[in-house]
Amino acid sequence: MRVLVLGTYRDDELSRSHPFLETLVALRRQRGVSRVELTGLDDTGVMALMEATARHSLDAAAVGLAHALYRETDGNPFFVSEVLIHLAETGAISQDVRGRWWTVESIEEMALPDSLREVIGARVGRLGQDAERVLSVAAVIGRDFDLDVLARATNTSQDDLLDILEAAAVVALVREVADTQGRYNFVHALIQHTLYEGLGPNRRAQAHRRVAEALEVVCGNRPSSRVGELARHWFSATQPIDLAKAMNYSRQAGDAALAALAPGDALRYYAQSLDLYAQATDPDPVLGIDLAIGLGIAQSQTGDPASRQTLLDAAHRAIDLGDADRLVAAALANDRGWSSNFGSVDEDKVEILEMALERLTADTPRAGARGRHLVFGTGLRKHARTPPDTRRRGRRHRRILW
Repeated sequence: MRVLVLGTYRDDELSRSHPFLETLVALRRQRGVSRVELTGLDDTGVMALMEATARHSLDAAAVGLAHALYRETDGNPFFVSEVLIHLAETGAISQDVRGRWWTVESIEEMALPDSLREVIGARVGRLGQDAERVLSVAAVIGRDFDLDVLARATNTSQDDLLDILEAAAVVALVREVADTQGRYNFVHALIQHTLYEGLGPNRRAQAHRRVAEALEVVCGNRPSSRVGELARHWFSATQPIDLAKAMNYSRQAGDAALAALAPGDALRYYAQSLDLYAQATDPDPVLGIDLAIGLGIAQSQTGDPASRQTLLDAAHRAIDLGDADRLVAAALANDRGWSSNFGSVDEDKVEILEMALERLTADTPRAGARGRHLVFGTGLRKHARTPPDTRRRGRRHRRILW
C-alpha cells in the first residue's frame, strides 16, 4: 500500500537554531521526498483569485485594483485575501444592484486591516527592539533603501546593520536588491506601510529629518539624482527652522521633473513648495513668482486650464515688482498649451504681452531675441477674424512682427 505524507511549514519562521532544520536536512537524504517551494501569485493569479471571489469577470476599475493589490502584496495569497475582506468590510469596495463589485477609493488611501498589522508586527517583534527601530527608519526611507543612508540615519554601524537585515531577510521582511550593492527593499509594500504607520507623528517627523540629513551627507554637493527624496523628507520633517530648506528642495525637484518631462511630478513638487511658501513669515516675493511660473508650466503641460490664471497672476506680481525678466517668463509660458481658441483673442493675455514688450528695451540683455520670441510665440499673426474692438491691437502686433 502506498502512503502519501504531505507536510507544510513556513520557512520565514525558522531561525538558524530551530530544531526542524535538522529534520529538513535528514529528509533531503531520503528517496521519494520532493520539496515544492510555494511562491506568491503573479499578476494574472491575483486577477483570477479576485474573479473567483467576485464570481464575475473584472471590469477596468477592478483590474486596476488587482494590479494595485499585486504591487502592494507581491502576490501573497493571505495578504491579498485579507485586504479584499477588509475592503469589503469597510465599504471601500461594494456590490451594485447586479451583484458586481466596484471600487470606491484607491488602495493607497485605505487603512490596513488589523489582521495584517498583527501578522507583520509579530514577525518584526521576534527580531527585537533594535531591529524594530532600524526597520521603522528604513520604512521612512521608502520601500527601497540604501545601507549607507540607513546606517547614518539610525547611527548604527554597518556590521550591526547587516546582522539586523540578514535576520529580517530570514523571516521574509526585507531582501537584497540583485546586482545593486548596499541596496535593500521590503518584500511586500504592506510591510513598509505597516512599519511607517506604526510610528507616531512626532517620531515619524523626527525620522524624516534624520533621513534627510543622512541623504545630504551621502549626496554631498551633488543632490540632483536624489533631490526628489530630499524634498519629500524635508517636507515631512518640516519645522520652522527647516522651512527654507524644504522649500528649496521642493523647488529643485519641480525643476528637475520639468526637465525630465514629468509634469505630473513637477506639479506636486511646486504645489508642495508653494504650501511651504505660504507658511513663511517673511517670504521672498521673487521666489513666490518663480514657484508660480513653475506651477503654471506644470499645469499647462498636464492639460490643466488653471495654468492660464496661475501664469497671469504671476505676471501681474512681476509687474508690481518691476521685474521684466519674470514678466516675460510668465508671458511666454502662458501659451495655448494643448488647446486653441480660434476666432477670439484672450484680452488678458494680450495685455500681459503688451506690458512685457513695453518693458523690453533695446539695451536689455537678449531683448531683441526675447521680443521676437514673445510675439511669434503667441501666434497673434492669425487675426483674420479679429473682433472689431481688437483690430487696432492686432495691427500693432503685425507691425512688430514685420
